[in-house]
Amino acid sequence: MKIAIVGAGAAGMFCAANLKGNFDVEVLEGSGGILRKVEQSGGGRCNITNSQKNVSEFIKAYPRGGKSLRKPLMRFGNSALEEWFLKRGVKFKTEEDGRVFPESDDSLTIVNCLLSEAQKNGAFIRKNFSVKNFSKMQDGKYMLSSKDGDTVIADAVLFAVGGRWEQSLKEALERMSHKFAAPLPSLFGFKAEELSELAGLSLKEAYLKCPEFGFETSGGILFTHEGITGPAVLKMSSLGARVFAEKEYKLDFILCVLKNPESFDLFCKEARTKHSKKLARNFRHPEIPQKYWEFLLEKSGISCECEWAHFSKENQKTLRSNIASLKIKTDAKAANTREFVTSGGLELDCVNLNTMQSKILPNVFFAGECLNIDAFTGGYNLQAAWTTSYIASSAINSLI
Repeated sequence: MKIAIVGAGAAGMFCAANLKGNFDVEVLEGSGGILRKVEQSGGGRCNITNSQKNVSEFIKAYPRGGKSLRKPLMRFGNSALEEWFLKRGVKFKTEEDGRVFPESDDSLTIVNCLLSEAQKNGAFIRKNFSVKNFSKMQDGKYMLSSKDGDTVIADAVLFAVGGRWEQSLKEALERMSHKFAAPLPSLFGFKAEELSELAGLSLKEAYLKCPEFGFETSGGILFTHEGITGPAVLKMSSLGARVFAEKEYKLDFILCVLKNPESFDLFCKEARTKHSKKLARNFRHPEIPQKYWEFLLEKSGISCECEWAHFSKENQKTLRSNIASLKIKTDAKAANTREFVTSGGLELDCVNLNTMQSKILPNVFFAGECLNIDAFTGGYNLQAAWTTSYIASSAINSLI
C-alpha cells in the first residue's frame, strides 16, 4: 500500500516515524531540506512542547483550534510525546517558564531521531518535489503532481504542508469541497517609531493591553530598532492575528511595567523624605530599568535633573500614569526574522479529529500547521503538530 506524505516538517516526519504497517512510504518535500522549522525552534535548541499537564489550561494557549484539540491532546499529549522520545534515547529538561527542550540543548537531537525512525520504517524522502496538484483517480487512488510534471500515485495521502498552502493545491482541495481560512501571520512584533530610542532594552515582566479588542497579555518585552517584541507581544499578536490584520496593524496599546502601580506612591514618599537631594535620574523605582525610567521621565515632561525634594505631586501623578498605562501607537507589523507561525489553513470542520481524515475524501489525512490551529510560543505549536500527526499515523496504520 502506497502512502504519500506531503511535507517533511514536524508533522510529516513524525507520521513517517510512526507508520508500522507494510507500507511503501514516500515523503514529498518541496524544498531541499527537512525539518527546518524544528531545527530552528527555540533558537536552535528545539522547544519541543510545554510542560503544562492540565489539558484545560494547555488549550488556552491556542487562540484558534484549542477546543478542538482537547480530545486529541488527551489521547496523545506532552507526556506521551516525551515517553515516545525517551524510548528512543532522547531525554528532556523543563525550564522555569514550562518550555521543554532536549537535554542536549540541540535541535539536531530531535531531527536525527525522527529521521532515523522514518528510515527504519522504510520511508523514502524525495526533496524538491513541490506538489502543485492533487486529484482522485477512477480506481480510488490519488495522484499528486509536481511543478515539473512528475507524478506520484498513492492509496492514502497525508498533507502536512505547514502554514502556507500552495495555491493550486489549495484550489484542488477546494474543488473537492474543502474549506480554508486565509493564511495570516500569527507571531510577530510591532513597529512603533516612538520607541526606537529604547532599542536593546528588555523588560522582564510587563503588562500589555489592546483596549479596542479587550486583549491582555503579560510577560517579557524587548524593544528593537523597529518597535516591540518579546513573549507578551507575541502572545498579543497571536490573540489578535486576524483582527489586527484588518486594522493593518495600526493599533493603540497600553503598557504597564508595575504589577502594583500603587507601590510607586510609596516609593515617591520615601524618595522625598530619605533621598530629597538626589536627582530623579539617579534614584529610580527598583523594578524599572534605568533606560526606561529616563524615557518615562522625558515622556512625563519631568527633568532628569529635578531633585526629589522638588518632585511635585503633579509630577508624581503624570509619571505614575505613564508607568501604569503608557500609550503606544503601532503603525505596522515588524518583520519576522526567526520562527514563523501562520493563522489559517484547512478548516477543522472538514476533518474527523478522531482520525485526522478528511470528512470528504477517504484515506486523505491532514496534520500540523496546515490546519487552522495556531498557538502562543512555548512549545504549543509543535505539540499540535505531534498530536495531529500521531493520530493520523494511527489511522493510517489501521488501513492494513
